[in-house]
Amino acid sequence: MKRYKTLFIKYPESFQFLVFNILFYLSMSLSRSVHSIWFDLNGSLLNYSISYSAMAFSGMFAGILGRKINYFNLRNLIRIGVILYSIGLLLRLFPNDWLTSLISGLISGVGAATIILLLRTWVVGIGKEEDRVVTISLKRFSSSLGTSIGGLLSGILLYCFIHFFQNMAYPIVLALASMLCLVTFFCIPKIDSFTDKSERSERILESSNYIKKRIIFFGIFSGLITSIFSPYLPVILRRQEISEVFIGPILTILSLLTIYFSSIFSSRKVDNHKQGYYVLSELLISILTLFFSFHLKYYLVITILIIRVFFVNLSSITQELMELSIYPREKISYFYGISQTSYFIGDTLGGFIGGWLFNQDMKYSIYLFAVLLVFNAILFNRFYLRNNKNP
Repeated sequence: MKRYKTLFIKYPESFQFLVFNILFYLSMSLSRSVHSIWFDLNGSLLNYSISYSAMAFSGMFAGILGRKINYFNLRNLIRIGVILYSIGLLLRLFPNDWLTSLISGLISGVGAATIILLLRTWVVGIGKEEDRVVTISLKRFSSSLGTSIGGLLSGILLYCFIHFFQNMAYPIVLALASMLCLVTFFCIPKIDSFTDKSERSERILESSNYIKKRIIFFGIFSGLITSIFSPYLPVILRRQEISEVFIGPILTILSLLTIYFSSIFSSRKVDNHKQGYYVLSELLISILTLFFSFHLKYYLVITILIIRVFFVNLSSITQELMELSIYPREKISYFYGISQTSYFIGDTLGGFIGGWLFNQDMKYSIYLFAVLLVFNAILFNRFYLRNNKNP
C-alpha cells in the first residue's frame, strides 16, 4: 500500500485511474450478479444466453479498435465506451424481448471491450519505466477490489430491496449498476497518446507480423486454458463434498485474497525477476490444480485454493510485465487488442471443451488444464527470451 501512496503523490492521475477502475468493475460485478437471476424469474433464460453470446462476440471488437487507437483522443474513446456499456446494462431491465437482449449484449460488449482495452493502455502511460510494476499491480488490485465490492453490494441491496419491492428489487439493482457505470464518465483525466521512435521499436515493428501471430496463439491458448477450469471451480468444490452453502463464501474469501496478494506484488524485485517468478508460478499452479483430481479433506481443499490464488496473482502480474517488455509502446494498444480478441475466441472454445470433459470425468479436465498450462509457460517464456526489449 505504501508504494501505491507514493505513486498517487508522484502521479495524481494514478489515483483517478484507481477510482475509475474500482467503479467500473463494481458496476460490472453488480449487474452480473443479478442479470441471470432477473431473466430466470421472467422465464427468459434463452434471451439471457442470446445477450451473453452477443456480448462475447462483440468483445472481439477490441482487435479492430487496437489497430487505430492512437489516432483518437483516448479520453473521449473511454467516455464513449462508458456510455455504450451503461446503455447495455440498462437494457438488461427488459428480459422478455430477444431483440432487446441481443442489442443489449452487442452494445455492452463493444463498450466493455473498449474500456478494458483502454485501461491497459492508460495504465502503461502512468509514471516511468521504474513505476511499471506498481501500476500493473494497482490495475489488478483495483479491478479485484471493485469486483468484490460489487458482489457483496448486490447481496446487501437485494436483501434490503426485496423486503420492500419483492421481485422488482432486481431491475432496481440493474438500473443502479448502469448509473454507477455512468458516474465513471467524470473520473477520466486527459490521457496522452504515446509514441516510441527508438531503433529497437522500429525493428520490432518490422517483425510485427511474427509477433502478431504469436500473440494470437497465446491469446487463444490462454482463453482456452482459463475456461477449461475457472468456470467449473464451484463444481469441483461440490464434488469435493463441500456444501453448496459454503461455496459462495469460499469464493468471496478468494476474491478478497486476490486484492491483498495483488498489492504485495508491487516491488522492483518482482519486475527484476519476472521471468523466473512467472515460470515458477505456472508450474506450481499446475501441480496444485492436480491435487483436485483426488478426494481431499475440506481444509486441504481450502489451503490449496489459497496458495493457488497467491501464485495465480503472481503469474498474472509477471506475465503482463513480460508482455510490456516485448511490445513497443506505440503498438501496445494494437497488440493488446489482438490479444483480447484472441482470448475471447479461446474462451469460447474452452467453455465447450471444459463442459464436455466434465461430463465425461472431472479428472480429464484437470489433467488437460495442468498439461496445457505448463506447455503455455514454456512457449511463452521462449517467446519472451527471443523478443525482450531489455535483455
